[in-house]
Amino acid sequence: HINHAGMITQLNDESFQRGGAIYRRVCQACHGTQKEQGSLPTSLRFASGKFKNGSHPYAMYQTLTRGYGLMTPQTWMVPSQKYDVIHYIREAYLKTYNKSQYVAVDEAYLSRLP
Repeated sequence: HINHAGMITQLNDESFQRGGAIYRRVCQACHGTQKEQGSLPTSLRFASGKFKNGSHPYAMYQTLTRGYGLMTPQTWMVPSQKYDVIHYIREAYLKTYNKSQYVAVDEAYLSRLP
């Protein structure tokens, strides 16, 4: 059992730093950065693209866990690593560059999580 709401509310600057390290090491090659396209043209560019499987934290968690389209499940990641990288993507890319894809996390959102 994973307390998704609890994990999301615990995200902080340290989570952002850990998520950034994971993103640069694993995700950036395919997804790119705000300035550079990744190596796979079909990979979502977080700074400008539209999410097909949801851009709120839990939907992103499901994509990392189950995969979606050409994105394979990231089975090597534990839940806290998934939420760290999700936090990084949301704060570094969506909140700043792709605001239409940024979903605010509030009590109503958290109360709907499993």
